[in-house]
Amino acid sequence: MELATLRKRGIVAAIVTIFVLSIFAAVPLALTRANAQTTTSTSSGRDYINIGDLEYSSSIAVSSFNWFSPIEDYDLTELLYVGLFTIAFPPEPLVVPVLAQGYSVSANGTQSVINLRPDLKWSDGSPLNSTDLWYTMWLLNQTDHIPPPSSITILNSTAVQVTFPTPEYQFVQTQLASFDVVVVPYEIFGKLPVSEIDCTSTNLTCYSNFNDIVADGPYTLSNYTIGETPIALTANPYYFEGPPHLKNVYVYLYPSEESYVAAYKSDQLDAFWSYGAYIDIAPVVGFIDHTLIQSIPALTYAVLFNAFGKNYPFTDPSFRLALAYATNITQINSLENGPYANTSSSTEDSLIPTDNEELGLPPSGPIGYTYNVTEAENILTSNGFKLSGGKLYFSNGTAVSLQLAYESANPVSPDVAQLLATDWTQIGIKVTPKAEADSTIQSLTLGDTGWQVIIAGDTGLNVFGVTSGPGIATALSPYGYPASNGSTVYYNDTVGTWENDMDVYPQFSSQFNSTAVEIANAYVTQVPFIPLFNSFNWQSVSNDFYWGSPSNYTGIFNTQSTAQQQFYWDTLYQVAPLAAPTPPVTTTTTFPTYSTATTPTTTSVQTTSSAAPAASPAIPAIYLYVAVAAVIIVIAGVAATMIFRRRQ
Repeated sequence: MELATLRKRGIVAAIVTIFVLSIFAAVPLALTRANAQTTTSTSSGRDYINIGDLEYSSSIAVSSFNWFSPIEDYDLTELLYVGLFTIAFPPEPLVVPVLAQGYSVSANGTQSVINLRPDLKWSDGSPLNSTDLWYTMWLLNQTDHIPPPSSITILNSTAVQVTFPTPEYQFVQTQLASFDVVVVPYEIFGKLPVSEIDCTSTNLTCYSNFNDIVADGPYTLSNYTIGETPIALTANPYYFEGPPHLKNVYVYLYPSEESYVAAYKSDQLDAFWSYGAYIDIAPVVGFIDHTLIQSIPALTYAVLFNAFGKNYPFTDPSFRLALAYATNITQINSLENGPYANTSSSTEDSLIPTDNEELGLPPSGPIGYTYNVTEAENILTSNGFKLSGGKLYFSNGTAVSLQLAYESANPVSPDVAQLLATDWTQIGIKVTPKAEADSTIQSLTLGDTGWQVIIAGDTGLNVFGVTSGPGIATALSPYGYPASNGSTVYYNDTVGTWENDMDVYPQFSSQFNSTAVEIANAYVTQVPFIPLFNSFNWQSVSNDFYWGSPSNYTGIFNTQSTAQQQFYWDTLYQVAPLAAPTPPVTTTTTFPTYSTATTPTTTSVQTTSSAAPAASPAIPAIYLYVAVAAVIIVIAGVAATMIFRRRQ
């Protein structure tokens, strides 16, 4: 072949090669230029999220994944295992089946049938069925978590019947849903003695469930090494709603609130959870490209009185009522909740408006006292107390003083304690605030000695305040404390009768509602505690992910009240990376109203986002592609023409 011919063919091949390579180079170049001009903030595009959990320990180690252990790490255990039922606030039903498909109660209240969803599987692919449910019910009985049943029977592959010797109409609500009971795998737990599972104080061998973990949550792990952080969870392909949208969830453990906040503010975490007053969440408010959500109520922050035994004057309801009138609740609520004070105000019976209406009461519940120092003084002087020189005295001439204990770790407590001291000093009482460790507060409220007044939102077993559904049925704890024999000591016999009635009457029956109204009114007349304000669950989340919808209460907007929002199963199942970043907006979404205000209120969802510099109009990628390709074709055409002419 002639040298000239080879040269010509080489030139043509080079031109074709340049043409092809140019096309491959032009496409990503065009796409890159288009995206650079249209993106105002960076979308993560990640297939994982980072979340945090407080351990309140320098060791930052998980204590146990065993639901039955008294030292279980509740948040993370609830992440691994799905509850049979959950308790929810309106507009969702009170009892919401999750792993269960539903339940039924016999007319006489002695039999409850729990039905599982069909075709459930554990994370190892093995069937999750009525054998596991039967074994879980058996364990609940063996470990004294439920009233003793007379029998537990498997009806079919998904149904179990629990029979009691006496009526237990509220068994599912008060024993299973309220305590977020999960199903445990018989294949694992069934091989262990009950003493290791229950992990009693006399048993030195406690099953931690750290190895060969078999679970049913949307994300699971096989093994856990004590002290590891983050804990890497992997998507469960057998989750009952289908595989989740992410591959992994990484849980970082923190020893303190300060370290947790610092990690979130340095953008190491995609979600931050807290509960309490607005000032508790204030450190993370306004974080760039994150949304603040005020969701369901947590607990009622309240003043609790020791009205047991011989603790006069607190055994006198008139003295407690006088203190209630002397408490400026509005001022305390405004100081602690600022812009959210209106939605944080509490009813005096601690029920949400829909509960009061269900019982035949006005939405605000029974009203017994408002801030009125003069009325407080009149009540005291008409009941044997004496006011002289700005001081209050007992009838024997002894000055009245009291000690006010509060939780040292709660940022709300010191301010509230000081405000209460100021309020009650106005009626002549000398008040001494005293900070106590949370463990001390819990210990004190387990008996009737060593304390007079406590301010708290949760004292351990005495969890009181806002509850979903007819919460009055399970909110009698301010009236009593647990005795060593397992019974409850109440400060009058009437309360014990109320508790019994709430168990034996069908929910929402005329007898049930009548008793509930009695209790609601007694909260006002007997004043076992003074509700100050409702605390809330707060969540600040990254705008790079979809977290659910407030319009249908899915994901992080679910109104369930049994699990921390960021660890709730539906939240983790719903969360997914966004294909494009959410535009900078501020929205207000209407949630169920828990305020006692007469005017409609809303709960705000605040989104704060940085404003990116204005971008020039984007050139669609396809146009750039065509333009570059056209230029190359023209060049190739000119070259080919020149070669052709030279050949001629």
